[in-house]
Amino acid sequence: MTPLPRWISAVLCLLALTGCSTVGFYQQAVTGQAEILMKRRAVDKLLADPSVEDPLRGRLELSRELLSFAEEELDMPSGGSYTGYSDLGRPHVVWVVHASPALSMEAKRWWYPFVGRQAYRGYFRESGARRLEGALLASGYDVWVSPVDAYSTLGYFRDPLLNTFIHRAEPLLAELLFHELAHQRHFRRGETEFNDGARRSGGA
Repeated sequence: MTPLPRWISAVLCLLALTGCSTVGFYQQAVTGQAEILMKRRAVDKLLADPSVEDPLRGRLELSRELLSFAEEELDMPSGGSYTGYSDLGRPHVVWVVHASPALSMEAKRWWYPFVGRQAYRGYFRESGARRLEGALLASGYDVWVSPVDAYSTLGYFRDPLLNTFIHRAEPLLAELLFHELAHQRHFRRGETEFNDGARRSGGA
């Protein structure tokens, strides 16, 4: 297994020193993001590799065309995102937990650095989401766990294309990429409904 980059190891050490009850959540978030970045391969190199076959080759070429259109026609600079590709070897990138008190329409919210309070909790392994689901159910919440195939780091990292969404139909792939690129410019702290309420097709 590839060692974690130094910055990731440092973050984990700082989290451990806090003694925070949510350290397990942030640890899996850091290591999950690290996996995505460490498995990233440049799209240009993949397209130059004769061993890369269709349908992946075709989807990478399409993604490159969509990215060019977004930058040149929609004024959505990628900042280097989606110029790489990561195969995670699983069908979804994260599993998201939503909850509300029983018989209530008010969503439970969790606080996060940089993005404020959001109405979900994401896990890179389904088992983590199911553990939280059990705890919330035991506390009287109504809970919904949903798989998500894409998300944006809002430009903090160069997000790669993922095997979890690369094979979507062309209109759906275009919609997803343009939506995630828009997050790099338009994202309101603590406003889940504004940021993602208009689309629930496997992205965040």
